[in-house]
Amino acid sequence: MNSKKTWAIWAVFLILLTGCKEIHGVISFKKNGSGILSLKIVYPESLEIKDVEGCRKSLSSIEWNNVSYEGFHSMNNPSGGDQCTYTYSFNDLDEVEKLHEVLGLKLNKLSINNDEFKYESTDNTCADDFDPNLTKSATWSVKPPGDISSHNADKVIGNKLTWNISGFDCYSISVASVVASPLERVPEIPVTQLPDNTASTDQSPNDVISSTNSPNERNEKQSLDQSVALWTAVGASVATIIATVIAYVTYRDSKKKK
Repeated sequence: MNSKKTWAIWAVFLILLTGCKEIHGVISFKKNGSGILSLKIVYPESLEIKDVEGCRKSLSSIEWNNVSYEGFHSMNNPSGGDQCTYTYSFNDLDEVEKLHEVLGLKLNKLSINNDEFKYESTDNTCADDFDPNLTKSATWSVKPPGDISSHNADKVIGNKLTWNISGFDCYSISVASVVASPLERVPEIPVTQLPDNTASTDQSPNDVISSTNSPNERNEKQSLDQSVALWTAVGASVATIIATVIAYVTYRDSKKKK
C-alpha cells in the first residue's frame, strides 16, 4: 500500500482489516475526560469469523473490555456477513491519545481547557485510485461532553456527531463543546426559615396583624393596656368610696329627723 492510500481515519485498519465491508466507530466523552470507545466491524462471509474468538483474533492489538459477535444481514449486504463489536473504557484523555496511536487513528487535537472540549482530526492527503478489496464505507462518531458549540459533522442526532467516510477521501473532523469544570460544584441554595409566629389559617385578622408588629410596637401596646387597666381599677374604687359616703350621710340624716 503506497503513501497515497492513506485512507481517512482508518489508515492502519485498512492494513489489518483488508476486505471488511464496513467499519463504524463511536467515541463518547464525559466531562472528566473518561468515556467509551465502541467499534463495529462487518466482515464478508468469506473470512469466516463466526464467533467471538474469531473477532478477538482479527483485532488483538488492544485488551478490549468486551467483544461480541453476531451474524450480519441488511439490504445493503444481502449476502450477509459477520459483525464484531468491540468496547473499550478509558479513564482520561491521555489514555485516548494512546488508544488512537495503537489503532493508528489520526488525532490532531484533544483537550478540555477552560471549560471547552475540542476534538480534531484532519488529513489533506487524498488517494488518486481506489482498491475495491478495501473497506467500502465507514463512519466515525463523537459524543462530546456538555453543549456542542461548533462542528462540521455530516449528521447530528442529539449529542452524537457522525462523519461519513468512503473510498480514500480527504477528511476533516472537528467538534467543540462547552463543559463545566469537573471540579466545579454548584453552590447550595440556603433554605429560608419561616418565622415561628407565622400566622396559621385559623388565626383572626387581629392576630395576624399583631404578629407582624415590631418589638417596640408590641411594648407600647402592652404599656397602654396596663395603663387602661390601672385607671379602670382606680375609677371603680373612687365610685365605691363615693357611694359609701352618700349612703352614710343619708343614714345619719334620717336618724336626726327621728
